[in-house]
Amino acid sequence: MNDLDEFLVTISQILGRCILMGFALLVVWCGAFWWGRDLIDRQAQWFGVTPHECALMVYGALGLTKILVLVFFLFPYIAIRLALRKRKP
Repeated sequence: MNDLDEFLVTISQILGRCILMGFALLVVWCGAFWWGRDLIDRQAQWFGVTPHECALMVYGALGLTKILVLVFFLFPYIAIRLALRKRKP
């Protein structure tokens, strides 16, 4: 294996870990929102935000985070793994 292949393997391993951490963040965030909804709604009222608006902001941020994890971590990971597979004799 040459230096480029080793570099691509290392990058793909890093991206794989980033994917796992990104989705772990989403799971923890969903759990915190699910079980701490009352606390979040009370704190949102301090800023004049209704519970419905707060839920929309949280769900929007969760969706954006999921899309960013897919675009910046999963898709490059898949592309690198496919390129490595193609390079092998």
